[in-house]
Amino acid sequence: MADCKLSSDNAIELCQNLKNNEQLKYLYFRNSPLGDEGAAAVAELIKAHATLIELELFNCAITEKGGHYIGGALKTNFCIEKLSIGENILNKRDVEHIQQSVIFNTQYNQMKESNKKFEGFAHNLIAESLKRWACTSSFVADKLEERLKCPLDDLDEKIAEVMFDSSGKMELKATPTRYDYCSGDGEIQFRGEQH
Repeated sequence: MADCKLSSDNAIELCQNLKNNEQLKYLYFRNSPLGDEGAAAVAELIKAHATLIELELFNCAITEKGGHYIGGALKTNFCIEKLSIGENILNKRDVEHIQQSVIFNTQYNQMKESNKKFEGFAHNLIAESLKRWACTSSFVADKLEERLKCPLDDLDEKIAEVMFDSSGKMELKATPTRYDYCSGDGEIQFRGEQH
Protein backbone atom coordinates (compact mmCIF):
# COMPACT_ATOMS: atom_id res chain seq x y z
CA MET A 1 0.00 0.00 0.00
CA ALA A 2 2.99 2.31 0.46
CA ASP A 3 3.05 5.22 -1.97
CA CYS A 4 -0.34 4.17 -3.45
CA LYS A 5 -1.93 7.49 -2.48
CA LEU A 6 -4.94 5.87 -0.80
CA SER A 7 -7.66 8.31 0.20
CA SER A 8 -9.33 8.26 3.61
CA ASP A 9 -12.36 6.51 2.05
CA ASN A 10 -10.10 3.77 0.61
CA ALA A 11 -8.33 3.42 3.98
CA ILE A 12 -11.63 3.11 5.84
CA GLU A 13 -12.79 0.31 3.53
CA LEU A 14 -9.42 -1.45 3.62
CA CYS A 15 -9.20 -1.31 7.43
CA GLN A 16 -12.69 -2.76 7.77
CA ASN A 17 -11.72 -5.63 5.46
CA LEU A 18 -8.49 -6.30 7.38
CA LYS A 19 -10.00 -6.24 10.88
CA ASN A 20 -10.28 -10.02 11.21
CA ASN A 21 -7.26 -10.91 9.08
CA GLU A 22 -5.04 -13.04 11.33
CA GLN A 23 -2.26 -13.21 8.71
CA LEU A 24 -1.70 -9.44 8.63
CA LYS A 25 1.73 -8.54 10.03
CA TYR A 26 2.78 -5.46 8.05
CA LEU A 27 0.72 -2.53 6.84
CA TYR A 28 2.21 0.46 5.00
CA PHE A 29 0.26 3.61 4.14
CA ARG A 30 3.32 5.82 3.51
CA ASN A 31 2.59 9.02 1.55
CA SER A 32 -1.17 8.42 1.36
CA PRO A 33 -3.50 11.33 2.21
CA LEU A 34 -5.42 9.42 4.89
CA GLY A 35 -6.10 12.43 7.08
CA ASP A 36 -7.78 12.12 10.45
CA GLU A 37 -10.67 10.03 9.10
CA GLY A 38 -8.23 7.47 7.75
CA ALA A 39 -6.29 7.59 11.03
CA ALA A 40 -9.55 6.86 12.89
CA ALA A 41 -10.07 3.78 10.69
CA VAL A 42 -6.48 2.63 11.31
CA ALA A 43 -7.02 3.17 15.05
CA GLU A 44 -10.12 0.96 14.99
CA LEU A 45 -8.12 -1.70 13.15
CA ILE A 46 -5.23 -1.75 15.59
CA LYS A 47 -7.21 -1.55 18.86
CA ALA A 48 -7.38 -5.27 19.36
CA HIS A 49 -5.48 -6.62 16.36
CA ALA A 50 -3.34 -9.54 17.49
CA THR A 51 -0.91 -10.08 14.59
CA LEU A 52 0.04 -6.68 13.15
CA ILE A 53 3.64 -5.94 14.20
CA GLU A 54 4.62 -3.12 11.83
CA LEU A 55 2.60 -0.09 10.76
CA GLU A 56 3.76 2.81 8.60
CA LEU A 57 1.79 6.06 8.56
CA PHE A 58 4.62 8.33 7.40
CA ASN A 59 3.42 11.51 5.67
CA CYS A 60 -0.28 10.67 5.69
CA ALA A 61 -1.77 14.13 6.39
CA ILE A 62 -2.63 13.14 9.95
CA THR A 63 -3.14 15.99 12.43
CA GLU A 64 -3.45 16.11 16.22
CA LYS A 65 -6.93 14.60 16.13
CA GLY A 66 -5.77 11.55 14.14
CA GLY A 67 -2.65 11.21 16.29
CA HIS A 68 -4.88 11.10 19.35
CA TYR A 69 -6.91 8.27 17.76
CA ILE A 70 -3.75 6.26 17.06
CA GLY A 71 -2.33 6.88 20.55
CA GLY A 72 -5.62 5.84 22.16
CA ALA A 73 -5.84 2.66 20.12
CA LEU A 74 -2.36 1.63 21.19
CA LYS A 75 -3.55 1.41 24.81
CA THR A 76 -5.09 -1.95 23.95
CA ASN A 77 -2.70 -3.06 21.20
CA PHE A 78 0.12 -5.28 22.36
CA CYS A 79 1.60 -6.42 19.05
CA ILE A 80 2.82 -3.37 17.14
CA GLU A 81 6.58 -3.20 17.64
CA LYS A 82 7.42 -0.77 14.84
CA LEU A 83 5.40 2.29 13.89
CA SER A 84 6.47 5.11 11.59
CA ILE A 85 4.34 8.23 11.99
CA GLY A 86 6.73 11.04 11.03
CA GLU A 87 5.90 13.97 8.74
CA ASN A 88 2.43 14.35 10.25
CA ILE A 89 1.26 17.21 12.49
CA LEU A 90 0.85 15.50 15.87
CA ASN A 91 0.62 16.66 19.46
CA LYS A 92 3.88 16.04 21.34
CA ARG A 93 2.04 14.18 24.11
CA ASP A 94 0.43 11.79 21.60
CA VAL A 95 3.80 11.16 19.94
CA GLU A 96 5.29 10.28 23.34
CA HIS A 97 2.35 8.00 24.09
CA ILE A 98 2.73 6.26 20.73
CA GLN A 99 6.47 5.82 21.29
CA GLN A 100 5.98 4.46 24.81
CA SER A 101 3.35 1.98 23.60
CA VAL A 102 5.57 0.66 20.83
CA ILE A 103 8.55 0.40 23.22
CA PHE A 104 6.38 -1.41 25.77
CA ASN A 105 5.14 -3.90 23.18
CA THR A 106 8.66 -4.57 21.91
CA GLN A 107 10.23 -5.00 25.35
CA TYR A 108 7.39 -7.09 26.77
CA ASN A 109 7.35 -9.44 23.80
CA GLN A 110 11.16 -9.75 23.80
CA MET A 111 11.15 -10.46 27.53
CA LYS A 112 8.62 -13.25 27.06
CA GLU A 113 10.51 -14.72 24.11
CA SER A 114 13.90 -14.67 25.82
CA ASN A 115 12.58 -16.32 29.00
CA LYS A 116 10.46 -19.07 27.40
CA LYS A 117 13.41 -21.44 27.66
CA PHE A 118 13.07 -21.41 31.45
CA GLU A 119 10.09 -23.72 31.39
CA GLY A 120 8.24 -24.02 34.66
CA PHE A 121 9.45 -20.77 36.17
CA ALA A 122 9.73 -18.30 33.26
CA HIS A 123 6.57 -16.57 34.47
CA ASN A 124 8.21 -15.83 37.84
CA LEU A 125 11.33 -14.39 36.20
CA ILE A 126 9.27 -12.25 33.84
CA ALA A 127 6.88 -11.10 36.58
CA GLU A 128 9.74 -9.92 38.80
CA SER A 129 11.30 -7.99 35.91
CA LEU A 130 7.92 -6.49 35.02
CA LYS A 131 7.34 -5.37 38.60
CA ARG A 132 10.64 -3.49 38.64
CA TRP A 133 9.88 -1.94 35.25
CA ALA A 134 6.32 -0.93 36.22
CA CYS A 135 7.62 0.78 39.38
CA THR A 136 9.61 3.18 37.18
CA SER A 137 6.69 4.42 35.08
CA SER A 138 2.96 4.83 35.62
CA PHE A 139 2.52 4.47 31.85
CA VAL A 140 4.19 1.03 31.96
CA ALA A 141 2.15 0.03 35.03
CA ASP A 142 -1.13 1.02 33.33
CA LYS A 143 -0.27 -0.66 30.02
CA LEU A 144 0.92 -3.80 31.83
CA GLU A 145 -2.28 -4.01 33.85
CA GLU A 146 -4.33 -3.64 30.64
CA ARG A 147 -2.25 -6.35 28.96
CA LEU A 148 -2.58 -8.85 31.79
CA LYS A 149 -6.34 -8.33 32.31
CA CYS A 150 -6.90 -10.29 29.10
CA PRO A 151 -3.98 -12.71 28.75
CA LEU A 152 -3.08 -13.61 25.16
CA ASP A 153 -1.53 -16.98 25.97
CA ASP A 154 -0.67 -19.42 28.80
CA LEU A 155 2.50 -17.55 29.72
CA ASP A 156 0.58 -14.25 30.05
CA GLU A 157 -1.93 -16.07 32.26
CA LYS A 158 0.82 -17.39 34.56
CA ILE A 159 2.45 -13.95 34.70
CA ALA A 160 -0.93 -12.43 35.64
CA GLU A 161 -1.30 -14.96 38.47
CA VAL A 162 1.99 -13.70 39.94
CA MET A 163 1.29 -10.02 39.25
CA PHE A 164 -2.25 -9.73 40.68
CA ASP A 165 -3.23 -10.27 44.29
CA SER A 166 -6.34 -12.21 45.37
CA SER A 167 -8.53 -9.10 45.03
CA GLY A 168 -7.43 -8.59 41.40
CA LYS A 169 -5.15 -5.64 42.14
CA MET A 170 -1.73 -5.53 40.51
CA GLU A 171 0.97 -6.09 43.11
CA LEU A 172 4.26 -4.38 42.25
CA LYS A 173 6.27 -5.35 45.33
CA ALA A 174 8.98 -7.92 44.60
CA THR A 175 8.14 -11.44 45.69
CA PRO A 176 10.82 -12.58 48.12
CA THR A 177 12.54 -15.74 47.04
CA ARG A 178 14.41 -17.63 49.73
CA TYR A 179 16.83 -20.35 48.83
CA ASP A 180 19.76 -22.21 50.29
CA TYR A 181 22.86 -23.02 48.31
CA CYS A 182 24.92 -26.07 49.20
CA SER A 183 28.51 -25.49 48.17
CA GLY A 184 30.11 -28.20 46.11
CA ASP A 185 27.13 -30.14 44.79
CA GLY A 186 25.66 -27.31 42.68
CA GLU A 187 22.22 -27.81 44.16
CA ILE A 188 19.94 -24.95 45.09
CA GLN A 189 16.98 -25.70 47.33
CA PHE A 190 14.10 -23.37 47.91
CA ARG A 191 13.25 -23.19 51.62
CA GLY A 192 10.65 -25.69 52.61
CA GLU A 193 11.47 -27.87 49.58
CA GLN A 194 12.53 -31.45 50.30
CA HIS A 195 14.94 -33.44 48.12
